Amino acid sequence: MKALSALLALLVFGAAMAQPSLSGQELVESQCAACHALKPEADRYRMVLREGPPLIDVGRKFRRGWLLKWLQAPEPIRPAGYLPFRYTVSEPNGDRIDAALIPSHPAVSEKQAESIVEWFFSQRQEVPPPATTNAEPQRGELQFRKILGCGGCHRLGNEGGLSSPQLETARVRLDAQWLRAFISDTSTWAPACMPKMALSPVQLSAVVGLIENTPETPSQAAKARTVQRGPSVQSAVPTDRAAMLYQLYCSQCHGVRGNGKGINAPFLFVAPRDHTSTEEMSRLTDEDILTAIQSGGRAVGKSALMPSWAGTIAGEDIRVLVGYVRSLSARSGS
Repeated sequence: MKALSALLALLVFGAAMAQPSLSGQELVESQCAACHALKPEADRYRMVLREGPPLIDVGRKFRRGWLLKWLQAPEPIRPAGYLPFRYTVSEPNGDRIDAALIPSHPAVSEKQAESIVEWFFSQRQEVPPPATTNAEPQRGELQFRKILGCGGCHRLGNEGGLSSPQLETARVRLDAQWLRAFISDTSTWAPACMPKMALSPVQLSAVVGLIENTPETPSQAAKARTVQRGPSVQSAVPTDRAAMLYQLYCSQCHGVRGNGKGINAPFLFVAPRDHTSTEEMSRLTDEDILTAIQSGGRAVGKSALMPSWAGTIAGEDIRVLVGYVRSLSARSGS
């Protein structure tokens, strides 16, 4: 059913793109809205759980020239696709991405791309740049890889995790001012499965400097971590809120089954906790789990690679997650 829906959406998209008389706004609203949110909604998860990411900040986020070219010849930005759990296969040695499940983005003509870009940039809102300072280049590598753990989810310089947008083309893809503002406070932008991090001006400058000064590299689209196989079934978005939250925020590192073998696990300096282990989880109280999710690994004497989710996940949802994490070890019986 999912595959049929995607095919029908693609056919409708193609039919609309065959009408050159449509304005950029008409093209975006009639076609892009089928998969992407174009404006905020009361329940942020209705935006996040669509087939594609929200397009609210497009005119502010991307460089005009890059977006114009990309719409005509789209290339993957997210090695594991949008919402990676949909395209992940759990195997004994760890989760893998089934590349055959990741859909391709339709291309448009040059004229249509120009109309779409013009409309997106007409919606562009200026933002004040956050405070920055000078930082040595090597500090950026240290912050990105080890202290802040950005490399656990993002690829940069052909190294890093797979679940988030690759940063190997960021210097030509992303608007420099937007990049600084987004990293400084992710909560002011369209919802993303990224923690809000309290970076100092030095840290912010170091990370942004690293991203902007890393030479563009060819896309490596998760070659070493993908599998090509026979017919597979795309994972549906869980209807249970607790399971949905876990797949959105935890599964990339802790695994779609919670066994600590997520698609990002090989790129982390510290192995993610196995939530299915009765022995391991029995050492933790519910308060320990809540603190780890809310305040990060440092708060419970563990790795800083486990971020604080307090600025991204609402308090009531964190409590829902605690119950779900606890249930994983009870179900496994290990």
